[in-house]
Amino acid sequence: MGSVRTFTLAPEHYLKEDGVLLITSACSLGMGHHGLFGPNQRLYRKPMAKGFLKQRQLAGFMPGVTTEQFHQVYWEGYPHFSTWQDAREYLQQRYPNGGKAAVLPCGSIQIADVENPK
Repeated sequence: MGSVRTFTLAPEHYLKEDGVLLITSACSLGMGHHGLFGPNQRLYRKPMAKGFLKQRQLAGFMPGVTTEQFHQVYWEGYPHFSTWQDAREYLQQRYPNGGKAAVLPCGSIQIADVENPK
């Protein structure tokens, strides 16, 4: 529940309008599998941009998955990085004058869908 609350508040209170929410996970065993919501499963839906992020960017640093696997779960407009060096270069190009970072400790890489609370 803590991670849902953190991500619900993150865009409005923690992240500037042009900010990047960089989610990270080693994914040491790969992307994993969900029997209902996973690719080619009964309830799978093509990933879409997260509306609650508004003008903010989401990116993923997940060395244990390929970009193709990442985009089976996350919208194709979100960048995926397999190396920390690539993630850093992306951030340095986006923010050449530097910036501030915050760590939001969460137990999972799930992002709450605040547009459709249940």
